[in-house]
Amino acid sequence: DEEEFKNLPEFLKEFGKVIAEDHEKPRAYSAKFDVDAKDSISIAFLAASDWKAMVVILATQAVPLIVMILLVVWIASADGEYPGEVLARNSSNLEAVIGSLTIGLFFVVSIIGPLTRPFATVPILYRMTGCCCFCEGMLRRNKDIDNADEDRLPDSEMRKRLGVAAISMVSRNITGILVISVSGTAAILYATSVLGLLWTALALGWLSNLDILILDEVVTRFYAHSTVTLTVSDLQWKSDEEKEKFWRESWTSKKQIRRGLIDLDNPSTSKWKLLTDKFTGLGLGSGVSGSPYACSMKIFHINWATLKEEDIYTLGEEVARTVQQREWVYDMSLVQQQWFFARYPLIAARLTWAGTVSLDNINFRKKHIAAIAMILDNTANEDDTIDVMYIDNNNIDRKGGQLIAQVLGSNKFLRCLWLDDNAIHVKGAKAIAEALKVNKTLRRLYLNGNSIGDEGAIAIASSLRVNSTLQELGLERNGIGGVGIEMLCNALKENKSLQKLWLKGNDRVPAFSENLKDRIISDYSVTPPANSARNTPRSHKDFKTRVKSDTRRDPGASEIGTPDDTKGL
Repeated sequence: DEEEFKNLPEFLKEFGKVIAEDHEKPRAYSAKFDVDAKDSISIAFLAASDWKAMVVILATQAVPLIVMILLVVWIASADGEYPGEVLARNSSNLEAVIGSLTIGLFFVVSIIGPLTRPFATVPILYRMTGCCCFCEGMLRRNKDIDNADEDRLPDSEMRKRLGVAAISMVSRNITGILVISVSGTAAILYATSVLGLLWTALALGWLSNLDILILDEVVTRFYAHSTVTLTVSDLQWKSDEEKEKFWRESWTSKKQIRRGLIDLDNPSTSKWKLLTDKFTGLGLGSGVSGSPYACSMKIFHINWATLKEEDIYTLGEEVARTVQQREWVYDMSLVQQQWFFARYPLIAARLTWAGTVSLDNINFRKKHIAAIAMILDNTANEDDTIDVMYIDNNNIDRKGGQLIAQVLGSNKFLRCLWLDDNAIHVKGAKAIAEALKVNKTLRRLYLNGNSIGDEGAIAIASSLRVNSTLQELGLERNGIGGVGIEMLCNALKENKSLQKLWLKGNDRVPAFSENLKDRIISDYSVTPPANSARNTPRSHKDFKTRVKSDTRRDPGASEIGTPDDTKGL
């Protein structure tokens, strides 16, 4: 809301603009296909998206054909009279009628699909190869086009890929026709009875599905975590009036088309209709007057089982937007999720995060901090909650600390937050202190190495007098002087929930805190040890190691588990 936006603090306005800019980017129409051996459309687009997959698919489709060729050779090489000839000569009229009806029904039922399916898809694919790019020749022939772009060139690569999809569909159906024809002929020649004729035809007709059985095994082994994405953008009409008329007469909205194309649970036949039908979809390749005559297309095969960091970076935002919840949860690894967040933070923030979220050492920019705030603010799915979040060593500044604190105050699921080695300074520490006064779920908070100083420490000490749920707090290497240390110690006397307070790398703890020595971990403790300098942590990794060690020694440690045990990377 604009009025509410005006009343927000400056730092929230800044991050709000980052999110708003992301929403304003143009979006393509993206169709996602789950790879299924029985789905000819998804297999055709898989062949078009990956040349290795194309070779495998065409090879498996040739297996039944090879078997049929061997069968024909065997039939042709047979000597003497065929059993079917004897059956035809000795059978009664009734048996002849039953046999003819049986084999005729087998042919009609089995062959009608392979004969008709290509005519429903292949011509459309052929016309799509003509409209998937904007040709200079087309520009010359259509000088009345309002939206002509003279710089666009034909996309020969995409044409080849669509041609491969068409070949995959045609070869599958041609193989089926040949297998059914040969199996029916073999059944007639070698049947010794009418019942045997039926069983022989059915048994040999089963070979037409042999390629599907082989391909199903291939998909299970190598493409179980794969999806194919076809993106369509820059739709072109001959005039603006024709474009307006197209959408005015459409039975569906752009949002409904996008939602239907991207839904992995939506059947491929429905997505094909959304792509090609003029009234319920985009009308690509339909040949119907008023449909788009040119567009840009790209096709991607994403195999999450083998996808590396550089592959995720080359996906592009349009494809990254198509990542579905099912892919995110069941196909992507935790490391891939971290890579994905580093490259597309605002897109990743809209997906469900749960358990341990490790996003450290990424070197955040503004959009990353905004994305973290979105993740922490997302409480729509209470079943999938985040227990531990690592965002340390990410160059989070004062404004970033303020934004995270804003959502931390209302967060109801986070148990442990690592915010070490950033740059939230005093303003960020004060904002987090205010959040701790109202937060009721956070158990562990680590702010080591953030240069909060005495002023930030005093603010946190004030929040400890109110907070009754925090159990561990890390404030090492923060430049806290004697005033800040004293205020923290005084607050710890009133706070009974905080069991561990790390203060190494700051000023010494005053002597009056003798009764707090079991709860305060400091360089000097109450009585400075002789080798205190060597006990000072040299890195963030050293601190995590000591947290793990201290937690295991402490029988009253939090049941959340140690950070190293829950990190999961």
